[in-house]
Amino acid sequence: MKPETEILLWWAAFGGTHMIGSTVPVRTWMIRKAGLVGFKAIYSLVSFVTFIPLVVVYWGNRHAGAELFEHQPSLVRLTEGLMFVAFFFLVHALLTANPMSTASELAGKQARGAYRITRITRHPMNTAFGLFAVAHLIMNPYAGDWVFFGGFLVYALLSSWHQDRRFLTTHVETFPAFYETTSYVPFLAILQGRQRLGVKEYRWWSVVVVVVLFLAVRFIHPLWIGGY
Repeated sequence: MKPETEILLWWAAFGGTHMIGSTVPVRTWMIRKAGLVGFKAIYSLVSFVTFIPLVVVYWGNRHAGAELFEHQPSLVRLTEGLMFVAFFFLVHALLTANPMSTASELAGKQARGAYRITRITRHPMNTAFGLFAVAHLIMNPYAGDWVFFGGFLVYALLSSWHQDRRFLTTHVETFPAFYETTSYVPFLAILQGRQRLGVKEYRWWSVVVVVVLFLAVRFIHPLWIGGY
């Protein structure tokens, strides 16, 4: 089996179980049987069992397959810029309460007005994953790399759409207002006048965390992973 095919199969296993497990009928049945915490535990376990082999297979077959285009070192600054923005979304996704997150669901919190990063997009974590994917796709020209990193982009797009559909079905009293004033596409709700940017809601130290994290990864990446 070609490495690209094996990577694709593990992506199908991870993405498929992730999507099916979060459909309303399957999710409802499992919560009824195992409780919300039990469901989350099983869901997380299945995610780890399928995602770890995906990473291991890719790691052992980096740059496998056909070369799809000529590597362009001049694009490294674009990649770094995309990764900085990805870290911005990632850090603030972790620091901002989001009614669509697992933590909010476990705490029983209902949808409220957008705040901080959710004013830009209601899917900041998946936005970070998508930017991570694009940043690495433009620097890795091989088929195996495109299957691996492309999977992050496809997953980010599909899981965000899927999560919207589920919440519109399961949180009919609280979610629509949040949905209507935020956007799937970053900045779209702001550009359409449905939301404001809310710059003053960000804390200086959170931006420092983003900068430090970016610089740390920029230093470690060529030492442990390669590139540059």
